[in-house]
Amino acid sequence: MLNAAFSFEENYDLLIGNYVEIENSALGLAASVMARRLHGYEEMFELTAEVNRRAVNFLSTARLFVDQILQRISDCDGDREAVRNLLRQEHAEAFEYRFMEALRNHVQHSGSAVHGLSFGGDWAPPGTRDRRVFVLSASSHKRYLELDPKFNKAVLQECPDQVDFMQAMRRYLSALSNVHDFARSGIKDGVEKARKTFEDAISRYQSFSNESSLGLTAYGSRPTGKMEQVLVFLKWDDVRIRLSTRNHKLRYLDRTIISNSNI
Repeated sequence: MLNAAFSFEENYDLLIGNYVEIENSALGLAASVMARRLHGYEEMFELTAEVNRRAVNFLSTARLFVDQILQRISDCDGDREAVRNLLRQEHAEAFEYRFMEALRNHVQHSGSAVHGLSFGGDWAPPGTRDRRVFVLSASSHKRYLELDPKFNKAVLQECPDQVDFMQAMRRYLSALSNVHDFARSGIKDGVEKARKTFEDAISRYQSFSNESSLGLTAYGSRPTGKMEQVLVFLKWDDVRIRLSTRNHKLRYLDRTIISNSNI
């Protein structure tokens, strides 16, 4: 159960990490274009390729997260069907969720996720010249997605001519974060009991030997008669707890603007 709980948190951590990399990359590229005015075809191709690399990483870890979460919940004695139903609900409620899943399949088999970048700055607040806000926009273009005969037809019908990739990604991640938080709550009691089994064994050994529990090992036999041994320590599970603490539920991500200054 602790192994499954660790993988459950690790997959989510990979997803968040790849999301952060896209946001950091977008901020860095916007700063470069603002300072250097990189508008040549080759330069724009390189910028788009960098965003696409980040997008592929994000979409791949999203696939990993969705594909494995139900099995991990089952391994932790959680309510698999409740989590499955919430995944279906998030899919039904948000176009961005449906689009990103279709885009993920497209990227794996046919083409790229991001087809265009645009940069620009506007004065804020509107009607003033107090502060110029410079941003990067990454978009997926319907006309390129239509060339893929396997792209989800129902999703294509919903698509505008251009989809704001960054906003769709944030909305999609918010939905997956909600599912993860729900699933984490459902397995919390079982995982804590599993950890306590280890803690009790370590405590009993330390009381008996009056020494460190380093190297403490449990032995048991499988039905085949093969002897198996398990090291009894919790440093590795401490990492799971650290991941669960730092990777909180992401609320209103699609309504959040990341900036390095006050607007």
